[in-house]
Amino acid sequence: MGVKIRSRLERVCGEHRAVFIERRRLDADRTIGGFVLETNQDWTLMAPLTGLAPDGWIALRTADVTEVSVKGERDVAMRWLKHKGTWPAQPPSDGFPLTDARSIIEAVSDRWGLVGLSHEADDMDCLHIGAVERAAPKKVRLRELDAKTRWAVRATKLRYADITRIDFNDAYMTALGTLAEPAPGQLYRHRAVSGSTATVHVIAKGTGTHGSTGTADGR
Repeated sequence: MGVKIRSRLERVCGEHRAVFIERRRLDADRTIGGFVLETNQDWTLMAPLTGLAPDGWIALRTADVTEVSVKGERDVAMRWLKHKGTWPAQPPSDGFPLTDARSIIEAVSDRWGLVGLSHEADDMDCLHIGAVERAAPKKVRLRELDAKTRWAVRATKLRYADITRIDFNDAYMTALGTLAEPAPGQLYRHRAVSGSTATVHVIAKGTGTHGSTGTADGR
């Protein structure tokens, strides 16, 4: 990724403009629509758009970004968010650790419980959703939760160096975490937020592999 792409990412982040992100080396046919909230040389944080509203957050490896296309001022999603008073899109919190995959995953695990990890160089359509059993120096052990809210018997090991995308706190994962039955041991607290009311659900760390979830960017 060149200086031009980095500069464009930083500019749209400051302007709060809706964009399309392309990562042609991973997939030439898909784009990710949303708002760039923060970016550095390693990771870029976005609020992806599902329909006319942001849905959770995603962290992308900055080096994979090959093009940034800015949506026009007449973009319906941005105009609608301004109309509702919910623009610009907000980051998860001040000081969110957008430094390395391990720090991001640990922060997401501590706050929301479930995290979605993608190794897109291997399979663009595979999203590992689950709870972190252990974040070791080079690998994460993820107990996965499948699309039928069933917990895996064994944890999946993923190398941080292979992780290209980290999804968290979207409507799909919130639903999975809320509906899942507790598994033996390793309980964590998962906060599901609906409107202005936050409800804490105690569930177990879990299992499963997910394909497309039907979001606006084709995931």
